[in-house]
Amino acid sequence: MKNRRRDLQLSRGFLCQCPRCKSDEEAGIEMLAAFRCPRDGCRGYFSLPLETESAADKVKMKDQPDVCQGFRCTKGHLTQAKKLEIEKWIDKEFQPVATEFIARMQQDVDDDPQKTRSLAKRILRDTGEKGMLSSHQMLFVLYPLLTVACSEAQDYSQAAWCLVQSIDCWKMILPDTHWPSFVLLYRNLANALQGQAHELERKINGTVEGSSKDPQPNDVKQLQKCKSLVQEALRHSAESYKVCYKGLYVDD
Repeated sequence: MKNRRRDLQLSRGFLCQCPRCKSDEEAGIEMLAAFRCPRDGCRGYFSLPLETESAADKVKMKDQPDVCQGFRCTKGHLTQAKKLEIEKWIDKEFQPVATEFIARMQQDVDDDPQKTRSLAKRILRDTGEKGMLSSHQMLFVLYPLLTVACSEAQDYSQAAWCLVQSIDCWKMILPDTHWPSFVLLYRNLANALQGQAHELERKINGTVEGSSKDPQPNDVKQLQKCKSLVQEALRHSAESYKVCYKGLYVDD
């Protein structure tokens, strides 16, 4: 943990204060490989062992070995059957789909945009159904690409959701509420919410095919909420900018 904190401080300029880095026993690392407990009403989670560079850096929690190995959730419920199901799903289904999606997103020209969008939606649907937590390292890597895919497909509500999850993930590992990453993340969130608001306005005004001529109360409320969230996201972005680039910021 000391080496990881030192590397982050040298390369990223901050001393990480997350539980994983602060603990001598890798406490918190299980959140990077966590799934929700399948038992109804349980808010616990369990982890699957992470593949790491060295045997010494593998997931190991002396106080909760069953949780780390996926045999029980943090509330004590047996999860071994779910663990085996998820391991099979990752190997047979998730990894191939995620690999194809990443390859498509890295292409200069997408030869089949609809296929790419379908893969993005499948990843979001399947990871949700399997109970993969947003802090999972696989989703952490995929969220930026998923955001782009959803935005290009004009699925702004899903893009906004991905950005919110990304922000939550970063908040788990960054020591402060303001960081350069948040400037762009909150700005992108505002753009996604603005796109969602624009779609709602079109629906309310009856310019969307199949929409009702009379505005629906829920749509009006959702539009008002979207506009409020846009302003909130812009405020967070501006605040992070002021803190992170204090010497360069000039008040209007």
